[in-house]
Amino acid sequence: MANNFCWDFGFDWNAVVTNNQAYLQNGFVNLSGGALPGTAVDLQPNDTVSFYLYNVTSGATPTSPYTVTGGTITFVAADQGQTQTTPFAETSISIGNIGMAQGSGSSSIFSGDDSSITFPNWGLAGPLAVVSQANPGDYMMTVTLNISNNGGTPVSFVVDPEMVVGAFG
Repeated sequence: MANNFCWDFGFDWNAVVTNNQAYLQNGFVNLSGGALPGTAVDLQPNDTVSFYLYNVTSGATPTSPYTVTGGTITFVAADQGQTQTTPFAETSISIGNIGMAQGSGSSSIFSGDDSSITFPNWGLAGPLAVVSQANPGDYMMTVTLNISNNGGTPVSFVVDPEMVVGAFG
């Protein structure tokens, strides 16, 4: 039986910015297991993963002037000598200029047990099916999302790197 997961990313515009970069908070959620925080371990063929972004800046609303101007989610092999580079058909997911928040929603990572706590959010990619039977191994995921406030210079929010363990890994 396939499981559904999501990887939630959260940016805080008030976070410390160094060299135009800030940390992108993140967490993995097992939607099939009651929307509980999980770990990206033992992903199996036909499991799906969707990627979402939440604006966790205090006081932000879906009409706040934060825009996603682009970014990438990239996978690489984590084991020396491993030839497969991704648990998905895609080795890199390109995020275009998707503008302001698409609405608001709760996140098991950022809202905790209280689904009434919502944040402005964006759907970034997915659901992507795991094809790790064809691509067994362990993978590293790096994320860069460029976000601007009121049309100003974008800040790069980054996750680098997170382990994704595929089937048979």
